[in-house]
Amino acid sequence: MQNFELSSSNNIYNQKNLINEKYRILHHFLFWGFYIAYSVFIHFFTSGFGGVDRFPFIMLVDVATIYFNISLLVPRYLVKKRLFKYFSLTFLSFVLNVFINFLIQNFVFHPSSIDCLFNEICQLSYAITTSFVFLILAILLKLLKEYLKSIEKIKSLKEINVKSELDFLKTQVNPHFLFNTLNNVKVLIKLNPELAEDVLMKLSDLLRYQIYDCSSEKVLLTSELIYLQNYLDLQKIRLKDAKIDFTYSGDFTGKMIYPFMFMPFIENAVKHGLGGGEKDNFINVNIKLVNKTIDFFVENRKCKIKSENGGIGLVNIRRRLDLLYPNNYKLEFFETDYVYKVKLNINLV
Repeated sequence: MQNFELSSSNNIYNQKNLINEKYRILHHFLFWGFYIAYSVFIHFFTSGFGGVDRFPFIMLVDVATIYFNISLLVPRYLVKKRLFKYFSLTFLSFVLNVFINFLIQNFVFHPSSIDCLFNEICQLSYAITTSFVFLILAILLKLLKEYLKSIEKIKSLKEINVKSELDFLKTQVNPHFLFNTLNNVKVLIKLNPELAEDVLMKLSDLLRYQIYDCSSEKVLLTSELIYLQNYLDLQKIRLKDAKIDFTYSGDFTGKMIYPFMFMPFIENAVKHGLGGGEKDNFINVNIKLVNKTIDFFVENRKCKIKSENGGIGLVNIRRRLDLLYPNNYKLEFFETDYVYKVKLNINLV
């Protein structure tokens, strides 16, 4: 197997107890323990819900309402700032909660022995108030947890970006690559001046993209494809006997991506697939965009001479994917005696 040294970040957010997944169940127990304690207080010091027998049913309705909100509505709508849908669905769910509470108080169970409209209204109001208070509390706790997660994510992203930037810097000023390319240009100036000019233009575009165009957080997917094309074209000129095939398909217009998501894999394929001296060396790269999903595929002939070090940027590529596209990518590796393949699927959300 080619020398990939990939690190995982499954425990990225396990920095603070509030967002530590180990304590998730404990947090839920504490929340509902407080809910029960609050309800007991209401029962003994006020008219309560009208009876201990109906409390489990009222609590069950609140459990359903709260988890529907924090598990579905908050991440799907509130976090993504789809506020109209979020507040509409939250309002409807709370209205349903009130309606079910009303049915429990007046139809499922008989009215209290004190047949007083005032008491019935008070009991229903306590149930509704409790539902509302704990729903708001649960939402606030969920948002606090999401906020702390984002803080941890930013912190981790900054740490990995330090390493990534160093990797990119190595790519930008790779002396071996520049040395070979410039030597080729020197020879081509005499033999084929037009091709020499083309090589210099591609090298210039390559360096300009790496140094200047990638200053933004995301880049146009079309720019990334041109960058990869220029890099592979220069490799074709440097390695005349190698077969390098680069194809792509789909409507890439306006699509954005984090830069250098594919380059580590292509560099690794060049290093391991074209550096062994075999006559049948090859690299096949295919990129396809369907809707918002991009499928990246690269395969290379495995060389007999094995390198001790992986390609630039491979050490942190999985962690970088975890940070930039959490739960929105799939990375797979396949290997035979002669061929090594990488498949990466990214949902460009």
